[in-house]
Amino acid sequence: MKWLWFAVILVVAAILLLIYAPKKAVAPEQENVSQKTDQTKIADPLFASYVINTGQASFDSLKAHAGLFNLVIGDWLHLDSKDGLVREDNQEKQKEILGYIKTANKQAKVFAMLNNYSRGWQIDNTKEMLASSDARAKVVAFVSKYLKENNLDGVSLDFEQVPQISQKDYGTFLLELTKEVHLLNKEVSVHVPADDASWDYAGIAKIVDSVVLMIYDEHFSITESGAIASLSWTESVLRKRTAEIPAAKLIVGMGNYAYDWIEGAKGSSITYSRALALAKEHGQRLETDPVSQNNFFKYTENGKQHAVWVLDEYSVAMQKRAAAKYAPLGYALYRLGSEDPQVWQTFVSPGRTD
Repeated sequence: MKWLWFAVILVVAAILLLIYAPKKAVAPEQENVSQKTDQTKIADPLFASYVINTGQASFDSLKAHAGLFNLVIGDWLHLDSKDGLVREDNQEKQKEILGYIKTANKQAKVFAMLNNYSRGWQIDNTKEMLASSDARAKVVAFVSKYLKENNLDGVSLDFEQVPQISQKDYGTFLLELTKEVHLLNKEVSVHVPADDASWDYAGIAKIVDSVVLMIYDEHFSITESGAIASLSWTESVLRKRTAEIPAAKLIVGMGNYAYDWIEGAKGSSITYSRALALAKEHGQRLETDPVSQNNFFKYTENGKQHAVWVLDEYSVAMQKRAAAKYAPLGYALYRLGSEDPQVWQTFVSPGRTD
């Protein structure tokens, strides 16, 4: 019987060894601070739009279409100094808009936009803030506190005209901000220009949760008149940027507004409704440019020739068709209150194919 007891002891020892033996270590993956949100698990496209505090039109449009979005971005925070001071835009209006969103569409996430526009683009202040660790920390602390106090889901950065010399500092700032925001279990998105060789698109995408690619302003106020987002330019931008930004993080940003250029002078940004009113006043109608696939019209006022180019339902349908094959995370429309009223069904569905 001794051999039987010995066999039992051996079996028990083997079982205990399997249970308590140290587990094989798994090598950690390369650090990527954006791993908090597994965007690949999102089944439906993300549909986002922007609300501003100025005037009533943006809020009215939000009220009419709140149920269409799963992300609303409020244009509420502005870098206001080289020392990292952030200015809030009309706190009372913010609270009113935020309260409405939380009631009207409880499923929608709400991000606060932080941009570097405050009485003009703050290019020099942005450069100096990004270069200062103390100023960066001040902005990060403000944003973290703001998100907690207002129970928001994330922050969306729109720092434009960032100088090439500041791009490395901008990457450092994004790392610092994203790490702190993720500690709050909230998200960071970043707006990037459509085609600027100085921007590290791939590096930014590794840091943040999502990247909004602004595929508009091919021509804008300080350039000559022309299509705001032509088909060929849209396709070229998408080919290049999808090689650098994973589809699971890519939000295709589209515009819905117009520019009115006076021959030999700068243009001015106007709403779609204002563009239609101008066309009616001067007996004109929108025409589709066969090359760019953008709509436009021309008129003469006080002896000066004007050219008005428009982003509308037609341009959104065109851009969505171009982007669909890349299966992006979602789409964003800039902005509530300036849009073509016919755009919404196309924005949230395949839209027309003509």
